[in-house]
Amino acid sequence: MVKTYLNINNIVIKPLLIVVIFVLALLSVPAQTAAHATLLQAVPAADSQWEQSPNEVVLRFNERLENRLYQITVVDERSRPVTSNEAIMSSDQTEISLKLPVLGEGAYTVSYKVISADGHPVGSSYVFVVGDADPADAAGMTGITTGEGLSWKMGIMAYLRFASRILFFLSFVLCSGWVFWRMFHRKAEAAIQQVDQSWSVGLQRLFLISVLLLVSTHLSNYVELGVWEDMLAFAGTTTGIAWIVLFALSFLGFIVLHRSRFIDSLWLLSLLFTQSFIGHSYGIGGENGAILVNFVHLLAAAVWGGGLLYISVHWKHQREHIKQFLPQYSHLALDSVILLVLSGGLLVFLFLPDLSYLWYTQWGIMLMIKMVLVLGVIGVGSFMRRALKKNKEDALRKGLKVDFALMAAILLVVGVMTYLSPLPPNQAFNWHEMGERAHVTVIIDPKIPGAQNEFIVKTWLPDDQPEPKRVQLYMHYLDDETIERLEIPLTPADPGEGQDWFPGYIQSVYTYEGSALAMAGRWEIEVRVMDAEDYETVARQVMHVY
Repeated sequence: MVKTYLNINNIVIKPLLIVVIFVLALLSVPAQTAAHATLLQAVPAADSQWEQSPNEVVLRFNERLENRLYQITVVDERSRPVTSNEAIMSSDQTEISLKLPVLGEGAYTVSYKVISADGHPVGSSYVFVVGDADPADAAGMTGITTGEGLSWKMGIMAYLRFASRILFFLSFVLCSGWVFWRMFHRKAEAAIQQVDQSWSVGLQRLFLISVLLLVSTHLSNYVELGVWEDMLAFAGTTTGIAWIVLFALSFLGFIVLHRSRFIDSLWLLSLLFTQSFIGHSYGIGGENGAILVNFVHLLAAAVWGGGLLYISVHWKHQREHIKQFLPQYSHLALDSVILLVLSGGLLVFLFLPDLSYLWYTQWGIMLMIKMVLVLGVIGVGSFMRRALKKNKEDALRKGLKVDFALMAAILLVVGVMTYLSPLPPNQAFNWHEMGERAHVTVIIDPKIPGAQNEFIVKTWLPDDQPEPKRVQLYMHYLDDETIERLEIPLTPADPGEGQDWFPGYIQSVYTYEGSALAMAGRWEIEVRVMDAEDYETVARQVMHVY
């Protein structure tokens, strides 16, 4: 029995004791953190400002990277990727780069993700600026696109501005549409030509008056009236040039129109092209072909609206002429409404980063009203086509009246929309959260994407503790998971006043000023405060940037 026991002790117990001792020895060794890849150099660097567009983004790390699943993404203020190029890795696997197209002025966010040699994923984001980024441009609020909201308490000038816009768009669509349709009926009967000429002169007068009213009621938004230097300077802007061209075209119309189809076509195209440069399509989405889309939208509106006016003018006394005109108009009107819907929908996608913005602004509400009216137009159009096929004049007449009323309502809505901003106004972010061991306040002002925003983080710790050991501010872009979170480089600042807000607590303040807030959308703000006892308070809040 003793021998057997000794054998078991030698074979089982002793090796087990050796393993236990070895494990205990390992546990007694101080733990070391595995080394992960660290970004050594970035070109463009974080928060750098470039006079001209950089050719590429180059990121260099301190160790070899995995040559799989690495990426660099560069997006503009509206979170749109600036290139479809893919990142490439250097032969020594310590550097990745991404070729860039020529970038316009603005703030750009670089987001990268790599896998370090130890298999740990590493990623982050930062911002750089090209040119003198204008905060107003970044927010999509340039020139004539900036307008005041609708309110019963508006001043007289505000009412006049809205009224002048409604009149302008009504006369613009009807006058341009009338010119379009008269090109196809140049050899009509003398009585018809006489009526057409009379209406042409009347519409041109109305358009000239509307241009003068538009300019006179809006010029004070841009310059101080009577200061000729400023007025001359404004004349060189896109809006100023467009107004001058509109006035010139409205005046030239009395001289050149209805003499040849070529001149009429040139005048009409010039008018539509000029108007395409005024408004949201140029101020917000001009670089994405929105001007061309707006041109198509205006042309379709002119064809549809001008045709309705032409029918209404001649319906009573020139019934046979209108019966011949209706089949031609019916086909073009259907195509025009389809183009209006498609181009209008595309413009909305170009204007708005997120369709949910429609619920936040008067512009969005007016757009939804316009959509309901357009649905009415489609329904009435279907009714009129059936009446036309069955030769029911009474039903057709009623349909024309309803269609004309819907057109007038749509033009009224559009006139109002052009003086409203599609984007909600940004207001300074001011958030406070009470914690068990620390209170936190975060202020971001003015909270405009692409602008030089001021970030302020205030913390309050019990007065029996020293200042926080560490305060970190992170921003995570929630609308795109491929963009890594940004860490805002805070620096300590003078706490100033406010020490007695929370009795028994001491305030610390940290600040940063820069263009880190580069994109519109939903951001999660995260604050981490570590006190002297290594207790970390974490607070999170979502903010919406427009």
